[in-house]
Order: sequence, then C-alpha cells, then structure tokens
Amino acid sequence: MAKVGDTIESYTVVRMLGNGSSGEVVLVHETEHPEHLFAIKIISLKYIHRNHLSTQIKREISVMKSLHHDNIVRLYRVLKGGTKLYLVCEYVSGGDLYDKIANLPSLPEPLACKYFVQIVKAIQHCHDNGITHRDLKPENCMVTDDGEKIKVTDFGLSNITSQKYGDIDIWSLGILLYVMLMGYLPFDDDLHEALRIKIKHAKFVIPRDTVSVEAEDLIRSIIIVDPTKRPSLEQILAHKWIADNSASDDEFSPRESAH
Repeated sequence: MAKVGDTIESYTVVRMLGNGSSGEVVLVHETEHPEHLFAIKIISLKYIHRNHLSTQIKREISVMKSLHHDNIVRLYRVLKGGTKLYLVCEYVSGGDLYDKIANLPSLPEPLACKYFVQIVKAIQHCHDNGITHRDLKPENCMVTDDGEKIKVTDFGLSNITSQKYGDIDIWSLGILLYVMLMGYLPFDDDLHEALRIKIKHAKFVIPRDTVSVEAEDLIRSIIIVDPTKRPSLEQILAHKWIADNSASDDEFSPRESAH
C-alpha cells in the first residue's frame, strides 16, 4: 500500500483517495512541481492475472487514451513498476456525484440539468468515437471543486459501440437523471425477483409534484423497455426541459444549492 511521501517515478504521494479489491487510488503531486496534482490508480498485476482482467485493463487504457473531452477524466500516463500498474489520471477534487446527491435530498432542476447536459455530451463524444461506457452511474461522475463541471470516469466495462450497447448508455442516462432529481433509484424492492420484474417492465413511480412536467416527460421518454422508442442523444439535448433550464443556468450557482 502506498504511503504519504512515497515516490512513484516523478510523483510524490500526498494522500489516499480510495481503495478496493483491485488496488488503490492516491493523490500525488509532481515532485519537482508540487502545484501539479494527479490521481494515480494503482493496480496489482497479480490481481489482474488472477482474475483474467488483462483484456479489460488494456481496453480501459486504450479507451481513456483515445478520448479527449472536457467532461471526461483524462489519462495522462501509464507506468509499470515491480508488481504494480499505475494509471496517472486527471485529479478531480470535488468528489463524485453520488456523494453530492447523498448530501442533499435531491438536486435542484437547474443544477441537475447543468450536470445532465455535460454527461450527455461526454457520452455523445464516446459514441462519436466508437465507444460505449456501459457503466454510467453517479459514482462514475466526478464533480470539480467549484461544483460547475462533471467529468465521467471508469471505462473498465466500456466496449466498441454497437446499437445494443449504445442503447444501454441511453437507458443509464434516464436512471441517472431520475436519481439526480429524486435522490434515489427508480427501481427498488427487497425481493430480487420483484425487482427484476420492475426493471424488465420499466415500472417506476414519480410522486406527484416532485419534479416539473417537462422533467417527468424526459425521464419517461428515456426509461422505456423498447430501446427503439428511446430518444437519441441529440433528441435528449433538444428536449424542452433542457432548453428551459439552460436559459436560467447563468443565474444559478451550484454552491448556493447546498444552503
């Protein structure tokens, strides 16, 4: 486990950001330029080989290297040393969207719209480059420290875009929008089989007067069982809810929403 003060090539470890079964993520700065901060994902090569993840890791690296968008976390370098693989990534200091939602009952519609548009544009960039994310959720959407910008991350399950996988991303966008506006998942049940049926038939509830008519219309247009009836990314961005909330965006401060 990396410790504060350890060096990884030209980087010095500042603190731990997170850890899991596959490894850890640490905050580092360039040893010669302490003002330059990065997040390094450290993965055990033994873990990769034991779980037959070589192809998945190579795909994640290839995808992240190929994507250059303001709303996608950048991968700058890949290092290999001893028994570890190091992915040097852009550091996004505001935490993830899951934590932001957890700290509020739900996001105000103008802020949810601001974030949602950025996420849609990030996914649009992925699809334009032949990539499907396939794991879009609040935990994989990082928020900048000023609360103004979202950056999508974690492309471990990404794949070459096909119509099937592209539809998965659009479905996930609907779930994500619901969670931002409601503060919880659209499908929930203590019984696994009951939950499976709800998801299979897209049975969910939006309580009366909790969101605007336009927001509900957009959510219901996306979370549809038949993928051929879901809107395209372009149609989502052209929806009235997006237009209405984008018009008031300049007057809305993300920081004010927490008070």
